[in-house]
Amino acid sequence: MRWLPAWPSAMHTLVFLSTRQVLQCQPAACQALPLLPRELFPLLFKVAFMDKKTVVLRELVHTWPFPLLSFQQLLQECAHCSRALLQERPSTESMQAVILGLTARLHTPETEAGTQPLCRKHALRVLDMTGLLDDGVEQDPGTMSMWDCTAAVARTCIAQQQGGTAEPGLAPIPVEHLASLRLHYVHGDSRQPSVDGEDNFRYFLAQMGRFTCLRELSMGSSLLSGRLDQLLSTLQSPLESLELAFCALLPEDLRFLARSPHAVHLKKLDLSGNDLSGSQLEPFQGLLQAAAATLLHLELTECQLADTQLLATLPVLTRCSSLRYLGLYGNPLSMAGLKELLRDSVVQAELRTVVHPFPVDCYEGLPWPPPASVLLEASINEEKFARVEAELHQLLLASGRAHVLWTTDIYGRLAADYFSL
Repeated sequence: MRWLPAWPSAMHTLVFLSTRQVLQCQPAACQALPLLPRELFPLLFKVAFMDKKTVVLRELVHTWPFPLLSFQQLLQECAHCSRALLQERPSTESMQAVILGLTARLHTPETEAGTQPLCRKHALRVLDMTGLLDDGVEQDPGTMSMWDCTAAVARTCIAQQQGGTAEPGLAPIPVEHLASLRLHYVHGDSRQPSVDGEDNFRYFLAQMGRFTCLRELSMGSSLLSGRLDQLLSTLQSPLESLELAFCALLPEDLRFLARSPHAVHLKKLDLSGNDLSGSQLEPFQGLLQAAAATLLHLELTECQLADTQLLATLPVLTRCSSLRYLGLYGNPLSMAGLKELLRDSVVQAELRTVVHPFPVDCYEGLPWPPPASVLLEASINEEKFARVEAELHQLLLASGRAHVLWTTDIYGRLAADYFSL
Protein backbone atom coordinates (compact mmCIF):
# COMPACT_ATOMS: atom_id res chain seq x y z
CA MET A 1 0.00 0.00 0.00
CA ARG A 2 1.29 3.48 -0.85
CA TRP A 3 1.26 5.87 2.11
CA LEU A 4 0.59 9.55 1.63
CA PRO A 5 2.56 12.12 3.63
CA ALA A 6 0.82 13.70 6.61
CA TRP A 7 0.04 17.40 6.81
CA PRO A 8 3.00 19.41 8.11
CA SER A 9 3.28 19.53 11.93
CA ALA A 10 0.16 17.34 12.30
CA MET A 11 -0.08 14.01 14.09
CA HIS A 12 -2.11 11.36 12.24
CA THR A 13 -2.97 7.84 13.29
CA LEU A 14 -2.66 4.78 11.10
CA VAL A 15 -6.48 4.69 10.85
CA PHE A 16 -6.48 8.27 9.53
CA LEU A 17 -3.79 7.58 6.95
CA SER A 18 -5.58 4.42 5.82
CA THR A 19 -8.84 6.36 5.49
CA ARG A 20 -7.14 9.00 3.38
CA GLN A 21 -5.75 6.27 1.13
CA VAL A 22 -9.19 4.65 0.75
CA LEU A 23 -10.66 7.96 -0.43
CA GLN A 24 -8.11 8.47 -3.19
CA CYS A 25 -10.36 6.66 -5.67
CA GLN A 26 -13.70 8.33 -5.05
CA PRO A 27 -15.96 6.07 -7.21
CA ALA A 28 -14.59 2.95 -5.49
CA ALA A 29 -14.93 4.58 -2.07
CA CYS A 30 -18.60 5.42 -2.76
CA GLN A 31 -19.29 1.83 -3.76
CA ALA A 32 -17.60 0.60 -0.57
CA LEU A 33 -19.58 2.82 1.84
CA PRO A 34 -22.45 0.30 2.40
CA LEU A 35 -19.85 -2.31 3.39
CA LEU A 36 -17.97 -0.15 5.90
CA PRO A 37 -18.78 -0.07 9.63
CA ARG A 38 -20.81 3.00 10.42
CA GLU A 39 -18.34 3.83 13.20
CA LEU A 40 -15.91 4.91 10.43
CA PHE A 41 -18.32 7.49 8.98
CA PRO A 42 -17.25 10.38 11.27
CA LEU A 43 -13.57 10.00 10.31
CA LEU A 44 -14.49 9.47 6.65
CA PHE A 45 -16.44 12.74 6.78
CA LYS A 46 -13.53 14.68 8.30
CA VAL A 47 -11.00 13.36 5.79
CA ALA A 48 -13.32 13.92 2.82
CA PHE A 49 -14.09 17.47 4.00
CA MET A 50 -10.41 18.21 4.59
CA ASP A 51 -9.17 16.81 1.27
CA LYS A 52 -12.14 18.13 -0.77
CA LYS A 53 -13.23 14.65 -1.83
CA THR A 54 -16.55 16.10 -2.89
CA VAL A 55 -18.03 12.98 -4.53
CA VAL A 56 -17.49 10.93 -1.38
CA LEU A 57 -18.58 13.81 0.86
CA ARG A 58 -21.87 14.12 -0.98
CA GLU A 59 -22.52 10.37 -0.68
CA LEU A 60 -21.61 10.38 3.02
CA VAL A 61 -24.30 12.98 3.74
CA HIS A 62 -26.74 11.14 1.46
CA THR A 63 -26.29 7.88 3.40
CA TRP A 64 -25.44 9.23 6.87
CA PRO A 65 -26.41 6.50 9.37
CA PHE A 66 -26.80 8.62 12.53
CA PRO A 67 -29.58 10.97 13.72
CA LEU A 68 -27.09 13.87 14.07
CA LEU A 69 -24.51 15.26 11.64
CA SER A 70 -22.69 18.02 13.52
CA PHE A 71 -19.79 20.01 12.10
CA GLN A 72 -18.72 21.00 15.62
CA GLN A 73 -18.29 17.34 16.54
CA LEU A 74 -16.88 16.04 13.26
CA LEU A 75 -14.41 18.78 12.33
CA GLN A 76 -12.72 19.39 15.65
CA GLU A 77 -9.26 18.22 16.67
CA CYS A 78 -9.54 14.50 17.36
CA ALA A 79 -7.54 11.44 18.35
CA HIS A 80 -6.88 10.61 14.69
CA CYS A 81 -5.98 14.08 13.37
CA SER A 82 -4.78 17.16 15.25
CA ARG A 83 -6.05 19.51 12.55
CA ALA A 84 -9.07 21.50 13.78
CA LEU A 85 -11.04 22.45 10.67
CA LEU A 86 -13.34 24.58 12.84
CA GLN A 87 -10.46 27.08 13.05
CA GLU A 88 -10.36 27.46 9.25
CA ARG A 89 -12.71 29.08 6.79
CA PRO A 90 -14.60 26.29 4.99
CA SER A 91 -13.92 25.56 1.35
CA THR A 92 -16.71 26.27 -1.11
CA GLU A 93 -16.28 22.85 -2.74
CA SER A 94 -16.75 20.93 0.50
CA MET A 95 -19.70 23.02 1.68
CA GLN A 96 -21.48 22.66 -1.65
CA ALA A 97 -20.91 18.90 -1.56
CA VAL A 98 -22.59 18.72 1.85
CA ILE A 99 -25.57 20.72 0.56
CA LEU A 100 -25.86 18.52 -2.52
CA GLY A 101 -25.80 15.45 -0.27
CA LEU A 102 -28.60 16.99 1.80
CA THR A 103 -30.60 17.64 -1.37
CA ALA A 104 -30.16 14.04 -2.51
CA ARG A 105 -31.18 12.75 0.90
CA LEU A 106 -34.34 14.86 1.06
CA HIS A 107 -35.51 13.40 -2.24
CA THR A 108 -34.60 9.76 -1.57
CA PRO A 109 -37.79 7.67 -1.50
CA GLU A 110 -38.67 5.21 1.30
CA THR A 111 -37.37 2.39 -0.85
CA GLU A 112 -35.22 2.30 -3.93
CA ALA A 113 -35.21 -0.40 -6.60
CA GLY A 114 -33.04 -3.29 -5.51
CA THR A 115 -32.36 -1.93 -2.01
CA GLN A 116 -33.72 -2.41 1.47
CA PRO A 117 -36.02 0.21 3.01
CA LEU A 118 -34.18 3.12 4.56
CA CYS A 119 -33.56 2.52 8.27
CA ARG A 120 -35.75 5.10 10.00
CA LYS A 121 -34.13 4.30 13.33
CA HIS A 122 -30.99 5.99 12.08
CA ALA A 123 -32.56 8.59 9.78
CA LEU A 124 -30.77 11.94 9.85
CA ARG A 125 -32.79 14.28 12.08
CA VAL A 126 -30.39 17.19 12.67
CA LEU A 127 -27.81 18.69 10.31
CA ASP A 128 -25.77 21.19 12.35
CA MET A 129 -23.42 23.22 10.13
CA THR A 130 -22.65 25.83 12.79
CA GLY A 131 -19.32 26.52 14.45
CA LEU A 132 -17.12 27.11 11.40
CA LEU A 133 -14.89 30.16 11.27
CA ASP A 134 -16.48 33.27 9.76
CA ASP A 135 -14.40 36.23 10.91
CA GLY A 136 -16.36 38.94 9.12
CA VAL A 137 -13.53 39.91 6.77
CA GLU A 138 -13.57 39.60 2.99
CA GLN A 139 -13.88 36.00 1.89
CA ASP A 140 -11.35 34.13 -0.19
CA PRO A 141 -12.93 33.01 -3.52
CA GLY A 142 -12.21 29.43 -2.46
CA THR A 143 -14.13 29.70 0.82
CA MET A 144 -17.82 30.06 1.64
CA SER A 145 -19.16 32.53 4.19
CA MET A 146 -21.74 31.41 6.73
CA TRP A 147 -24.24 33.81 5.14
CA ASP A 148 -23.85 32.13 1.73
CA CYS A 149 -24.01 28.70 3.33
CA THR A 150 -27.20 29.56 5.23
CA ALA A 151 -28.81 30.94 2.07
CA ALA A 152 -27.91 27.81 0.10
CA VAL A 153 -29.33 25.47 2.75
CA ALA A 154 -32.47 27.59 2.99
CA ARG A 155 -32.99 27.44 -0.78
CA THR A 156 -32.57 23.66 -0.65
CA CYS A 157 -35.14 23.25 2.11
CA ILE A 158 -37.64 25.65 0.51
CA ALA A 159 -37.39 23.90 -2.85
CA GLN A 160 -37.85 20.57 -1.11
CA GLN A 161 -40.89 21.77 0.82
CA GLN A 162 -42.46 23.00 -2.41
CA GLY A 163 -41.52 19.85 -4.28
CA GLY A 164 -39.74 22.00 -6.85
CA THR A 165 -36.81 19.69 -7.42
CA ALA A 166 -38.30 16.33 -6.55
CA GLU A 167 -38.32 13.58 -9.12
CA PRO A 168 -41.70 12.78 -10.71
CA GLY A 169 -43.85 10.57 -8.52
CA LEU A 170 -41.77 11.07 -5.37
CA ALA A 171 -43.29 12.89 -2.43
CA PRO A 172 -40.74 15.13 -0.69
CA ILE A 173 -39.83 14.17 2.87
CA PRO A 174 -41.04 16.97 5.18
CA VAL A 175 -38.45 19.14 6.92
CA GLU A 176 -39.43 19.76 10.61
CA HIS A 177 -38.11 21.57 13.98
CA LEU A 178 -36.93 25.18 12.46
CA ALA A 179 -35.09 26.39 15.57
CA SER A 180 -33.00 29.28 14.23
CA LEU A 181 -33.90 32.01 11.73
CA ARG A 182 -31.67 34.83 10.49
CA LEU A 183 -33.35 37.54 8.43
CA HIS A 184 -31.50 40.81 8.01
CA TYR A 185 -32.57 44.10 6.39
CA VAL A 186 -36.29 43.75 7.09
CA HIS A 187 -37.93 47.18 7.08
CA GLY A 188 -40.81 47.66 9.50
CA ASP A 189 -40.15 51.19 10.79
CA SER A 190 -43.42 52.60 12.22
CA ARG A 191 -42.09 56.15 11.78
CA GLN A 192 -42.03 55.90 7.97
CA PRO A 193 -45.00 53.73 6.97
CA SER A 194 -46.05 53.11 3.37
CA VAL A 195 -48.92 51.08 1.93
CA ASP A 196 -46.68 48.50 0.27
CA GLY A 197 -44.36 48.38 3.24
CA GLU A 198 -47.23 47.80 5.67
CA ASP A 199 -48.72 45.04 3.53
CA ASN A 200 -45.37 43.31 3.22
CA PHE A 201 -44.69 43.60 6.94
CA ARG A 202 -48.11 42.18 7.85
CA TYR A 203 -47.50 39.24 5.51
CA PHE A 204 -44.07 38.75 7.09
CA LEU A 205 -45.60 38.71 10.58
CA ALA A 206 -48.23 36.18 9.51
CA GLN A 207 -45.53 33.83 8.24
CA MET A 208 -43.47 34.25 11.42
CA GLY A 209 -46.41 32.95 13.42
CA ARG A 210 -46.09 29.57 11.70
CA PHE A 211 -42.71 28.80 13.29
CA THR A 212 -43.73 26.77 16.33
CA CYS A 213 -40.24 25.63 17.36
CA LEU A 214 -38.26 28.84 16.86
CA ARG A 215 -35.67 29.43 19.59
CA GLU A 216 -33.24 31.85 17.89
CA LEU A 217 -34.15 34.95 15.87
CA SER A 218 -31.62 37.31 14.29
CA MET A 219 -32.95 40.49 12.67
CA GLY A 220 -29.73 42.48 12.26
CA SER A 221 -29.83 45.78 10.35
CA SER A 222 -33.64 45.74 10.23
CA LEU A 223 -35.66 48.88 10.89
CA LEU A 224 -37.92 47.73 13.70
CA SER A 225 -38.52 51.04 15.48
CA GLY A 226 -41.79 50.76 17.39
CA ARG A 227 -42.60 47.35 15.86
CA LEU A 228 -40.86 44.87 18.15
CA ASP A 229 -44.12 44.12 19.96
CA GLN A 230 -45.82 43.12 16.70
CA LEU A 231 -42.90 40.94 15.68
CA LEU A 232 -42.42 39.05 18.94
CA SER A 233 -46.14 38.70 19.72
CA THR A 234 -46.58 36.53 16.64
CA LEU A 235 -44.20 33.85 17.96
CA GLN A 236 -45.77 30.83 19.60
CA SER A 237 -42.82 29.91 21.85
CA PRO A 238 -40.35 32.02 23.87
CA LEU A 239 -37.00 32.77 22.25
CA GLU A 240 -33.69 31.88 23.87
CA SER A 241 -31.50 33.90 21.50
CA LEU A 242 -32.41 37.31 20.08
CA GLU A 243 -30.14 39.44 17.88
CA LEU A 244 -31.39 42.97 17.18
CA ALA A 245 -28.17 44.66 16.09
CA PHE A 246 -28.58 48.05 14.35
CA CYS A 247 -32.39 47.90 14.48
CA ALA A 248 -32.99 51.53 15.63
CA LEU A 249 -34.89 50.34 18.68
CA LEU A 250 -36.99 52.82 20.66
CA PRO A 251 -37.56 52.85 24.45
CA GLU A 252 -40.99 51.27 23.97
CA ASP A 253 -39.39 48.36 22.09
CA LEU A 254 -37.08 47.61 25.01
CA ARG A 255 -39.90 47.99 27.54
CA PHE A 256 -42.04 45.52 25.63
CA LEU A 257 -39.21 43.01 25.41
CA ALA A 258 -38.55 43.30 29.16
CA ARG A 259 -42.23 42.50 29.91
CA SER A 260 -42.54 39.75 27.29
CA PRO A 261 -42.28 35.99 27.95
CA HIS A 262 -39.07 36.00 25.91
CA ALA A 263 -37.04 38.00 28.44
CA VAL A 264 -36.99 35.35 31.16
CA HIS A 265 -35.78 32.67 28.71
CA LEU A 266 -33.02 34.61 26.94
CA LYS A 267 -29.57 33.00 26.90
CA LYS A 268 -28.15 35.28 24.21
CA LEU A 269 -28.97 38.94 23.56
CA ASP A 270 -27.35 41.20 20.95
CA LEU A 271 -28.33 44.90 21.01
CA SER A 272 -25.24 46.17 19.15
CA GLY A 273 -25.60 49.41 17.22
CA ASN A 274 -28.64 50.61 19.17
CA ASP A 275 -28.06 53.85 21.10
CA LEU A 276 -28.60 52.95 24.76
CA SER A 277 -27.16 56.17 26.20
CA GLY A 278 -30.30 58.31 26.51
CA SER A 279 -33.96 57.47 27.05
CA GLN A 280 -33.22 53.84 26.15
CA LEU A 281 -30.96 53.31 29.17
CA GLU A 282 -33.67 52.81 31.79
CA PRO A 283 -35.71 50.30 29.73
CA PHE A 284 -32.47 48.51 28.81
CA GLN A 285 -31.68 48.13 32.49
CA GLY A 286 -35.18 46.74 33.04
CA LEU A 287 -34.55 44.21 30.27
CA LEU A 288 -31.29 43.11 31.89
CA GLN A 289 -33.10 42.70 35.19
CA ALA A 290 -35.72 40.46 33.55
CA ALA A 291 -33.11 38.32 31.78
CA ALA A 292 -30.59 38.17 34.63
CA ALA A 293 -31.31 34.58 35.66
CA THR A 294 -30.72 33.02 32.22
CA LEU A 295 -28.43 35.33 30.24
CA LEU A 296 -25.14 33.76 29.13
CA HIS A 297 -24.06 36.02 26.26
CA LEU A 298 -24.54 39.79 26.02
CA GLU A 299 -23.35 41.82 23.02
CA LEU A 300 -23.42 45.63 23.34
CA THR A 301 -20.97 46.75 20.65
CA GLU A 302 -21.32 50.40 19.54
CA CYS A 303 -24.17 51.28 21.92
CA GLN A 304 -22.79 54.74 22.92
CA LEU A 305 -22.30 53.61 26.52
CA ALA A 306 -19.90 55.96 28.30
CA ASP A 307 -18.69 55.64 31.88
CA THR A 308 -21.79 57.30 33.31
CA GLN A 309 -24.16 54.84 31.64
CA LEU A 310 -21.96 51.83 32.40
CA LEU A 311 -21.64 52.67 36.09
CA ALA A 312 -25.40 53.19 36.36
CA THR A 313 -25.94 49.77 34.76
CA LEU A 314 -23.36 47.80 36.75
CA PRO A 315 -25.68 46.93 39.68
CA VAL A 316 -28.11 45.12 37.39
CA LEU A 317 -25.41 43.83 35.02
CA THR A 318 -23.61 42.05 37.84
CA ARG A 319 -26.88 40.30 38.76
CA CYS A 320 -26.46 38.31 35.54
CA SER A 321 -24.66 35.64 37.55
CA SER A 322 -24.44 33.09 34.71
CA LEU A 323 -22.98 35.51 32.15
CA ARG A 324 -20.05 34.02 30.22
CA TYR A 325 -19.46 36.63 27.52
CA LEU A 326 -19.76 40.43 27.52
CA GLY A 327 -19.11 42.48 24.38
CA LEU A 328 -18.53 46.22 24.84
CA TYR A 329 -16.34 47.05 21.86
CA GLY A 330 -16.84 50.46 20.23
CA ASN A 331 -18.22 52.21 23.34
CA PRO A 332 -16.61 55.44 24.66
CA LEU A 333 -15.35 54.01 27.95
CA SER A 334 -12.35 55.29 29.86
CA MET A 335 -9.76 53.29 31.74
CA ALA A 336 -11.50 54.27 34.98
CA GLY A 337 -14.78 52.83 33.69
CA LEU A 338 -13.12 49.57 32.62
CA LYS A 339 -11.41 49.20 36.00
CA GLU A 340 -14.74 49.67 37.78
CA LEU A 341 -16.31 47.04 35.51
CA LEU A 342 -13.46 44.63 36.20
CA ARG A 343 -13.77 45.05 39.96
CA ASP A 344 -17.55 44.65 40.03
CA SER A 345 -17.54 41.67 37.66
CA VAL A 346 -15.56 39.60 40.19
CA VAL A 347 -18.91 38.34 41.51
CA GLN A 348 -19.74 36.84 38.10
CA ALA A 349 -18.07 33.47 38.57
CA GLU A 350 -19.01 32.17 35.09
CA LEU A 351 -17.61 35.14 33.14
CA ARG A 352 -14.88 33.99 30.74
CA THR A 353 -14.60 36.67 28.03
CA VAL A 354 -14.92 40.47 27.98
CA VAL A 355 -14.38 42.21 24.64
CA HIS A 356 -13.74 45.83 25.63
CA PRO A 357 -13.02 48.98 23.63
CA PHE A 358 -9.74 50.83 23.46
CA PRO A 359 -10.17 53.30 26.33
CA VAL A 360 -10.81 56.89 25.29
CA ASP A 361 -7.71 57.79 27.33
CA CYS A 362 -5.62 56.16 24.58
CA TYR A 363 -6.83 58.50 21.82
CA GLU A 364 -5.68 62.03 21.05
CA GLY A 365 -8.10 64.93 20.44
CA LEU A 366 -11.39 62.99 20.42
CA PRO A 367 -14.64 64.91 19.90
CA TRP A 368 -17.08 64.40 22.79
CA PRO A 369 -19.15 62.36 22.86
CA PRO A 370 -17.16 60.43 20.29
CA PRO A 371 -19.29 58.66 17.66
CA ALA A 372 -18.60 54.97 17.17
CA SER A 373 -17.17 55.61 13.69
CA VAL A 374 -14.42 57.75 15.24
CA LEU A 375 -13.57 55.09 17.82
CA LEU A 376 -13.37 52.44 15.13
CA GLU A 377 -11.19 54.46 12.76
CA ALA A 378 -9.02 56.79 14.87
CA SER A 379 -5.47 55.85 15.76
CA ILE A 380 -4.61 55.02 19.33
CA ASN A 381 -1.46 55.76 21.29
CA GLU A 382 0.16 52.32 21.42
CA GLU A 383 2.34 53.20 24.41
CA LYS A 384 -0.66 54.30 26.47
CA PHE A 385 -2.62 51.21 25.52
CA ALA A 386 0.25 48.92 26.47
CA ARG A 387 0.13 50.45 29.96
CA VAL A 388 -3.64 49.94 30.06
CA GLU A 389 -3.29 46.25 29.13
CA ALA A 390 -0.62 45.74 31.78
CA GLU A 391 -2.77 47.39 34.45
CA LEU A 392 -5.85 45.35 33.55
CA HIS A 393 -3.78 42.17 33.65
CA GLN A 394 -2.45 43.04 37.11
CA LEU A 395 -5.97 43.73 38.37
CA LEU A 396 -7.14 40.35 37.06
CA LEU A 397 -4.23 38.60 38.78
CA ALA A 398 -4.87 40.43 42.04
CA SER A 399 -8.55 39.43 42.00
CA GLY A 400 -7.80 35.79 41.21
CA ARG A 401 -9.40 36.10 37.78
CA ALA A 402 -6.41 35.47 35.50
CA HIS A 403 -8.47 32.91 33.56
CA VAL A 404 -10.89 35.63 32.35
CA LEU A 405 -9.92 36.96 28.93
CA TRP A 406 -10.10 40.74 28.53
CA THR A 407 -9.43 41.59 24.89
CA THR A 408 -10.03 44.12 22.13
CA ASP A 409 -10.03 41.36 19.50
CA ILE A 410 -13.61 41.70 18.24
CA TYR A 411 -13.20 39.54 15.14
CA GLY A 412 -11.67 36.60 16.96
CA ARG A 413 -14.26 36.72 19.77
CA LEU A 414 -17.62 37.20 18.06
CA ALA A 415 -18.70 34.45 20.27
CA ALA A 416 -20.70 31.51 20.63
CA ASP A 417 -23.23 30.16 18.33
CA TYR A 418 -26.59 29.74 20.11
CA PHE A 419 -26.57 25.96 19.72
CA SER A 420 -23.25 25.70 21.57
CA LEU A 421 -24.35 27.75 24.58
